[in-house]
Amino acid sequence: MEGLIKSYCRERTDFLGSAYIINCVSSDKILSRDVVEVLRSRLGERVVPFVIHQDEAVREALASDQLLANYDPHCEATYDVASCAQWVSDHMLRRHSAKV
Repeated sequence: MEGLIKSYCRERTDFLGSAYIINCVSSDKILSRDVVEVLRSRLGERVVPFVIHQDEAVREALASDQLLANYDPHCEATYDVASCAQWVSDHMLRRHSAKV
């Protein structure tokens, strides 16, 4: 992934950076928590500080051909997606401001 970003994005004047979002996290599973910890230790600040939890509503919304926020606005994954989106937006705005 890093190679693709370097090859296709880094030289662009409008490139504001990249970040990784970890999804399908099951916080009650040890392996899932361990994978998140390993990814965060390897990728550092490139990982969004929020995760998207495994939530049946995601599959149900997809099967119903609906946006998750419309299908179940109060499920955990909806809040997770909103938190990630807000972080990415804020982070990219800071990067843009620093470039200007």
